[in-house]
Amino acid sequence: MEWTEQKDVMLAREILLCEPFKYRAGSKERGSVWSQIATNLNTHPGFTVSQRAVRDRFGILEKKAKKRKQLDLALEEIIEKWEAADQEVQLDNQSKAKKLEKDSNSRGDAENVNGNSRCF
Repeated sequence: MEWTEQKDVMLAREILLCEPFKYRAGSKERGSVWSQIATNLNTHPGFTVSQRAVRDRFGILEKKAKKRKQLDLALEEIIEKWEAADQEVQLDNQSKAKKLEKDSNSRGDAENVNGNSRCF
């Protein structure tokens, strides 16, 4: 049998229903829960899985999810830093523009006070 995304979702739902994580790893109880999950999945067309197959597939999905989570966290951090840097640049540009405007206004006021207006 080949695992598809739809079958992975069905496996995940069965795991949530049967809750093998409630039992100690390696215990008979956990083993029987994994067997029950395999039995439940085998009632659906296209499924022919064993206890070991569902355990192994869950292990693969768990590793993928953890890697994805690490990548997502790293990307989130990059995005946050990128946006903060962009905001800092914008604030810096705005303060430079205000300073230039203030300086040009100051010069204009000084020229008007001295009677040296550029306008005739």
